[in-house]
Amino acid sequence: LENTYLSFSRNSMIATVAGCAMIQYKVSQTKLDRMMPISGVMFIFMGFLFLNCGSLTYLYSYWVMRRMLQLNRFDWAWICFQSAWPPAMWTYSLFCFVHGSPDYLNRVLDELDDRSMLPNFLRSVDECCKVQFQIDKDQQGLLAEVDDVFKKYDLEVRRTESETRGGTLSSTFYVVCCSTGLIPSNSLLRRVQIDLHMLKAETLH
Repeated sequence: LENTYLSFSRNSMIATVAGCAMIQYKVSQTKLDRMMPISGVMFIFMGFLFLNCGSLTYLYSYWVMRRMLQLNRFDWAWICFQSAWPPAMWTYSLFCFVHGSPDYLNRVLDELDDRSMLPNFLRSVDECCKVQFQIDKDQQGLLAEVDDVFKKYDLEVRRTESETRGGTLSSTFYVVCCSTGLIPSNSLLRRVQIDLHMLKAETLH
């Protein structure tokens, strides 16, 4: 019984990981007209079926053999727990994958951020990429067009720092990819810098 249940669970994890990998790859490499590619969703659904069929088969097998095994209430409680926690953890993990970590959990982690006991991988990080742009003070209207350039390349500005020296306004934009929340690639940043340079050049002519 245990080996059968483990086989269902293993197949579920393989299908789920494959589905999540396909979604991440499609989102990072192509522009989608929907939230997720259907191919990745189907693999995740396959993982859902494997895991729930395994849990139901596990329960049904013990129900059929209940008299031979002479199961008591404690045994049934343990069997139900064993069949319930993998689907529950799978559902919660998938929810976090799709919607991000719940707000209440983020608040708890933020409160523990300065505690030495918290592992590094749970600490908050600010992984942004810097994009610098300099213009004359009388050209501040260009900043709206800079935002359009970032939107063109699916970049999100997390924060902006500006400094005025003489007649020059220096702005530093901290950006990440909207779709993945990760640092943009060097090739993408080069294209952004070219567009910003062309934008600045157009205003000089």
